[in-house]
Amino acid sequence: TTLVLAQALRNRLNSQLEHLKFVSGAMRSVSRASRPSPCTRHLAYLLLCALCISAFAAEDPPTCDGAACTTEEDEVSELLQRKLKSLELERDANEERKQPENNLWVTFEGGGFRALSAYVGITAGLLAAKGAKMSDKDGIFSRAANIGSNSGGSWFSSMLIYSKGFLDKIDTIASDPKGQEMTWYNTFLAPFLENLLVEPGSTAPLKIPDENGHDSNLDIDLGSIIEILLELGFAVGMSTNWEGLVKELFKASPADANLQLGSPVNAWAQGKIWRAAVSIPTLGGEGTGTCEQNPSSLFCLSGGGAQVTIRGNKSKHLAYKVNAGSQAKYVPAFLPAGISVWLGDGILSRSPHRFTVPRFRNMFFEYEDAGLADEVLTANSPPVGVWSAFEFEVGKFPISAVIGASSAFLGGLVMINQLNAGDVQQALHELTNSLKTLVPSLAPAFDQLDKWLYNLANTDWSLWGSNKADGTGLEVGRSWHTTAVQDGGFVDKTQFKKMAGQGMFSMVDGGYTDNTAVATAVAQGATEVTVFLNGDGFFNLFQGSEDVYQLIELLDINMCPFCTMGFQVFSNNTKLMQDLFKKGAKTLQIVQPAKCLRSIKIIQFDAMTQDNLWFGVSKGRLVHLNVVQVLSTLGMGGFGYRDYSILVSEVAQTLAMPENKEHADTIWKWVTK
Repeated sequence: TTLVLAQALRNRLNSQLEHLKFVSGAMRSVSRASRPSPCTRHLAYLLLCALCISAFAAEDPPTCDGAACTTEEDEVSELLQRKLKSLELERDANEERKQPENNLWVTFEGGGFRALSAYVGITAGLLAAKGAKMSDKDGIFSRAANIGSNSGGSWFSSMLIYSKGFLDKIDTIASDPKGQEMTWYNTFLAPFLENLLVEPGSTAPLKIPDENGHDSNLDIDLGSIIEILLELGFAVGMSTNWEGLVKELFKASPADANLQLGSPVNAWAQGKIWRAAVSIPTLGGEGTGTCEQNPSSLFCLSGGGAQVTIRGNKSKHLAYKVNAGSQAKYVPAFLPAGISVWLGDGILSRSPHRFTVPRFRNMFFEYEDAGLADEVLTANSPPVGVWSAFEFEVGKFPISAVIGASSAFLGGLVMINQLNAGDVQQALHELTNSLKTLVPSLAPAFDQLDKWLYNLANTDWSLWGSNKADGTGLEVGRSWHTTAVQDGGFVDKTQFKKMAGQGMFSMVDGGYTDNTAVATAVAQGATEVTVFLNGDGFFNLFQGSEDVYQLIELLDINMCPFCTMGFQVFSNNTKLMQDLFKKGAKTLQIVQPAKCLRSIKIIQFDAMTQDNLWFGVSKGRLVHLNVVQVLSTLGMGGFGYRDYSILVSEVAQTLAMPENKEHADTIWKWVTK
């Protein structure tokens, strides 16, 4: 009856459409509530009736200027959210979510192109060893009902889930791991790079003179740090944001770059849960990684680290910080979170997991706009509650935004609000001039580097979300940031209040809180996790490891809050677990000669959970861990992209070797029914 009434009112009162959107949104919240109490239900419907009557009575739109109308509209919105808050909390507490087939997980650690390539090699190698294909029923990755990933692991997971062409590439490599050594480069890396190596406004690839004066598109050995800078510089040349680069990467898989989480998936993934780890910058608290815990850090001493910067610098900015009230002492610099979806469930799919722990549901954002000459604007968001934007209709989220957030490894720069873009550009310009002096033969390349570093300093490395709960939360967050950039870094009073009302916030790489995605799995009740690693950060999850880790190891300088959190979820001692791994892990015999692959090791052991309030983990639960670690000579990225193809081939060849049959069979059993 209520739905019919709302439809009739909508047809009759087109001039009151915006008002009725509040009514419609309220009804959706009521309809989603599970077993509401009679008192709650009556209160909700009385509120709906009041809103309907007010809409019916208002035959003519009020006369007011834009700012006044928006203010009144915002007040109605805030009133509605407060009235429905108790209903929302009751729904969250009582509703039983659909349960997965089992609590078995497969997780993929982050690590950029190194991670992506290592996992392609493992998958192809296992298929080669077993004479199998990705299309086989009850084949590889069929055993676990849940997939957890971060950063480069999220790149791999998304392509494996949504791209049929990606599966075909893996099958091709598996058919002949040695003979297909350059397949990964020719069919994926090269097309991706070709889309980036183009001057804006030009169709010609960039040519980088090498030290012998020859033109080289891709291969130039300048050391890992310079390679990363070069890579990022040209990568963002065609875009002003990280999501743009990630979209090109996903497109090269190949897949439609505009796919959504609820889009159709490959058969092996149908019905599973995928959770992509992200981190939320939460300056304003007093917990791990904050200036309250690190008063002597470089950025805290210079007056930074107090707010998350949307745009601008310390003196002139659009920024926010969190207010968690009595919970402030527990709020870290970054809060772990994750975007999850039932795969193949359509665009209206509800999230199978909470976005982040409910402990901080009363937390809200305090915004500040110091861009106006005459005044500083302030406004607060509604309490984040259950982060309803990440509860409902998550199937509408763009995949590029999800994996962009999960892999935004430089997104933590939003924590450093005292940097002035002009000063940064000048410093980078001086850096390239110094490099030209040191290596004159590479002067043309360093001139190009100067342009790319300019791109680097003017790129948005974070992804932006909002708490708008209709499946557009990520797009609305991105839109607000775009508005701020277009308006010179700031927004007017009307926009500012609306932005605060929709709860805009930053999302960055899940590696700031857990690069392995194992803690993410444990937080969701995992009883067994098969862990794929390409680095050595796994033992940070065990008791006795550091509370924070520096992103850049520079003369032992504390750079928090631009640092990663060390959230331990296991009570086992980290040094004892490292010793166990060193002595007990089985080492595969690697193919020779090996240019990029250093080792592949596997081990099984049990770990006991400990209380961790940031992930919501309780002590005393036994988790069985199956660990596969691939170590190589490669970094997360760089200009030697052919080496990533060689790594794929070497990993696949190693797993397919007869000498490693027992170990390949063990891994196969971990991931296959």
